[in-house]
Amino acid sequence: MVYFQKLHEMEYSGRGVTIGMTEQGHLFIGYTLTGRSSSSQARRLKIDEELKRIIIEVTDPVILSKGDPRLLVYDALAEYRGILFGSNGKQTGIIDDALQTVDKNTGGLVSMSITLDGAKSAGDILASVFDGERMIDGIDVTTFEPDAPNYTPRISGMVVDGPDSIDSYGALHILKRSQGDGEFPCRELVAFPLSHGIAHTITTYSGENIIPLPSFRGLPLEATVHGLTSADDLAQALFESIEGPDGANFQVSAGVILQRLSGPEFAVRNRF
Repeated sequence: MVYFQKLHEMEYSGRGVTIGMTEQGHLFIGYTLTGRSSSSQARRLKIDEELKRIIIEVTDPVILSKGDPRLLVYDALAEYRGILFGSNGKQTGIIDDALQTVDKNTGGLVSMSITLDGAKSAGDILASVFDGERMIDGIDVTTFEPDAPNYTPRISGMVVDGPDSIDSYGALHILKRSQGDGEFPCRELVAFPLSHGIAHTITTYSGENIIPLPSFRGLPLEATVHGLTSADDLAQALFESIEGPDGANFQVSAGVILQRLSGPEFAVRNRF
């Protein structure tokens, strides 16, 4: 059974961020990684439980050097004081910085502040961190990637529990090249309450394996995750979904952080 059917139907999804809630009410965030080139495939996901991260690790430095390591190696998923977030690049770091700033300004009440204060909702946090240029390793991480002709979008996601877990919220954000001259990024943000047993995914590309790769468009892909109760279950389901239809297989990795009362639970699946 393929749980993330719409993702599976994509021939080439690129990278994907998935947010959702299990039937039991546990929030989770997932990451999927596919690659066509040898440099894109020379990677795997690794759990860093001490830093509460799922990071991208190099499997072959020589092959990876044929691409741009600044765009290929980064923290994919992270947890901070019960908030789960992630992205397809080093912008994960500026989301982390924003959460720590809120935490500092509220005396350690970051999760409650994001939930209760409309100016600090999950969606507003994701929107605010990309408001203005932010350079990391010589690349502006607040716009689409400088990898012509694809100009890969930057995608990000966040989930946060409401007070007493009455409501939980999620947000997905994408920065992609605007149509026409494409000089400026087009920003799209979707923020919504989460429902039991439902997941939502955005990917960098729309699914066609052509050149240049078309950016993701439309609303997030929705999937039912009934029966998936652990980070392991979800990571395996996401990994299977990116195998691709009709024998096409650009599958690289999938990872998940699931939030339990006892703390975050991590899982990864790697092809290489």
